[in-house]
Amino acid sequence: MPTERPGTRAAARRRTVGNAAEAELETDYAPEPKLAMWVPVEMRERYQDLPGGGFPVFGSPTEAVARYSSFRRFSVATQETARVPQR
Repeated sequence: MPTERPGTRAAARRRTVGNAAEAELETDYAPEPKLAMWVPVEMRERYQDLPGGGFPVFGSPTEAVARYSSFRRFSVATQETARVPQR
């Protein structure tokens, strides 16, 4: 993982607009040194009907925020033994 300055972040944004409604999702990522990788630290969602869209899709504007922390690495170890049939 490249060395980053404190406070360095990256973001991914996705906006979808249809005939009657729109949805927007944005996720912020930050480097997590313990895992040596970038992890999502905050995700924001916004949904709303468009004026003149005809019929309501979501009903009322909705916004949500999720924050993530305390990342840990999990691992699983397995062992398999195969018997080869004799001819």
